[in-house]
Amino acid sequence: MNAYGFDLATLLVLDDKREGFPAAFILSNRQDSTALTLAFAAFKEHTCISPRVLTTDDSESFFNAWKTVFGIPEKRLLCTWHVDRSWRRSIARLITKKEMQVEAYKIVRSLLVETDEAAFDIMLKEALKMFDEKEETKEFKLYFEQTYSKRSEV
Repeated sequence: MNAYGFDLATLLVLDDKREGFPAAFILSNRQDSTALTLAFAAFKEHTCISPRVLTTDDSESFFNAWKTVFGIPEKRLLCTWHVDRSWRRSIARLITKKEMQVEAYKIVRSLLVETDEAAFDIMLKEALKMFDEKEETKEFKLYFEQTYSKRSEV
């Protein structure tokens, strides 16, 4: 939100190189489901897209508005930038020792970039075990387990 109370959201579509291309900007004094539904409906009215994948932050307002206008997408993904920011903030808040913060971040970041499902499952189990073994990281382990470990597909 800027100094005037406005938020900017960008609606990206994939171009012919499969890279994100800004197709619409939503400038609003709120980003709740009602406001976003209006914006998405206006976008849909002027385009002929049939989106199959939705990538958002972890807020339900974007997803709920999207479902209302376009239906439930085949896949819902979380924006890696938002996930990374959430992890960094939570690590800083829940782990006091700097060296443990660095170690925890490296571990979760390696999970974020792992594309092999079997390897990911093994790495996730090991990460949770490591976080649980150290008193300093137990609280972060609970946060990570509750917020992300059951949603690895997103």
